[in-house]
This record gives sequence, C-alpha cells and structure tokens, in this order.
Amino acid sequence: MRGICRTSVACTAILLASGTAFAGGFKLKPGKWQFITTTKAPMMAEPQSKTDTRCITEKEGDPLAEMTKSDKCKVTHRTETADSLKWEMECTEKGSPPMKAHGKMISKGDSVDGTMEMTMPVAGHELNMGTTWKGKRLGACD
Repeated sequence: MRGICRTSVACTAILLASGTAFAGGFKLKPGKWQFITTTKAPMMAEPQSKTDTRCITEKEGDPLAEMTKSDKCKVTHRTETADSLKWEMECTEKGSPPMKAHGKMISKGDSVDGTMEMTMPVAGHELNMGTTWKGKRLGACD
C-alpha cells in the first residue's frame, strides 16, 4: 500500500508541476501561474495543502503523458475540449494492489480548477484519496 500511496501522490505532483498544457485541446494560457493543491485521505490527520508558482510556456507537455512515463500508471480514458479535460487512469506497483483514479480540470481563461479521486483496495476495503487544486494566472513570466 505504501508504494501505491507514493505513486498516487507522485501522480498528483507531476500533474501540477508539468504545467497542465495539452497538445490539441485543453491548454492553459502561457504565463506565471499559482496553484494551490489540497489532498485529503483517511491516513492523513488533516488535509495537506501546498502552493506552487511556476511559469507555463506554449511548449509545455501533456501531464498525463508525464504520469505514464514510468509505466506504473496508464491513462485508460481521456476526453478533452478547449476548456476542460477529464481522464481515468490505473496505476500499479509490484506487490501492491492497483490504484484507480479519475479527474477533471476546467479552465476559465486566467483560472483553472481541478479534482482527482483515487481509490485502492486495502485489507478488503477501499481506501479513497482526493485532491483538489485551484490555479490562477498571475501575469507574464519573470
């Protein structure tokens, strides 16, 4: 279970750190962005939040491709428009049960909101983790 938890948290981090720009569909405006990420899970005493600020360029890659680069996670379904992205994925790590996730992002020009729900079997029960993020464009990159 520990490996899958690391994988699911890593997936969330990669998704946000990769710039969330997508070729051929959903894409954030280039510029300086601030993201606030909040993760909730039963094994956490309280939700954990993190704020990141980064420059997003026109050439940023697809974060779902970044998450599947390690072969631990694969996107099983993806739907996108110019202002929204929805996906489903499955992650596996040797010796751990599979983790399934689904998420969505919606862009409103200079802001973006998203959620990702992750589920994995643990001792005959399902463990659920949730991540939400809000992003806002601060202006041009420094």
